[in-house]
Amino acid sequence: MSKLHCLNAGKADCFLLELEEGVKRYYILIDGGSKKEGNVLPAEYLRKRGIHKLDCIILTHLHQDHLGYLPEVADSLQVERAILPYPPIPLSKKEAKGIGDEERIEDIAAFNRLWKILTGSRCKVDTTLPLTCPVLRFGTYELRCLFPFPDTASYVYLMMCRFQHERPERIRSMYDSIRTRFNGDSSIWILKRGEQPVALMCGDGYHASLVAAVGGYGIHVPIVKLSHHGRNDKGNLYYQESLIRSFRSEKIIITSDRETAALRMEEWNHIDNEAELLITGLYEESAEILF
Repeated sequence: MSKLHCLNAGKADCFLLELEEGVKRYYILIDGGSKKEGNVLPAEYLRKRGIHKLDCIILTHLHQDHLGYLPEVADSLQVERAILPYPPIPLSKKEAKGIGDEERIEDIAAFNRLWKILTGSRCKVDTTLPLTCPVLRFGTYELRCLFPFPDTASYVYLMMCRFQHERPERIRSMYDSIRTRFNGDSSIWILKRGEQPVALMCGDGYHASLVAAVGGYGIHVPIVKLSHHGRNDKGNLYYQESLIRSFRSEKIIITSDRETAALRMEEWNHIDNEAELLITGLYEESAEILF
């Protein structure tokens, strides 16, 4: 059977799709956890299972709790295909210093390093902003990018490209205008087998993005990975219970550490009383969903 491995990456996203097609298996890694969390290391998790090649890696957006260990994975395993949010960001680490946000400076450097590793190994790399590969096919399975849409431009990426031409004080001001927008660039993916939806992977996409992506309410998706670790915060709406319930899901996945789960479990239990709630941080290594 096929599986969705939901790795305990703490308050971070890391998923392995294992798609079985007869004697053939396809492996797709979606996001790479966080280096701030002392939990499962993706490359080690793959090696322990005898996986030495990935058919694809997907980075939903440029935040450290999703980018995480993807450079190390790409450096240690053969990767056939990759889908990244942007083209390389034309900033050296020295040029990026003007941002004044050490975490984002590290993210940009790690993202560019990931690009270099992948292209150096002759991996085929596509982007979601702009969307150069809306659908991936693995036998009878289809993994489709629902958001962003084709021809969508990223204000975040365009601003970062301008940093190298600006004075340090101007860079800080420009960065402040995009600092909270990275999640808005998050890609949203749906896995189907034939015409039947299997799983909806929301990254950290906004509620409005998800509504636009699925065309409204009422589609049936057995497995839903909830956006943004199950949190509506910092002035952003990442999900509404009414939309999640309309998917009539059997399992809802939230990526969270154990401590946050203890604080929010009562709230999460009301999202959809008909679905099983799976919190990644409550498992030693991973939870595996068969389908």
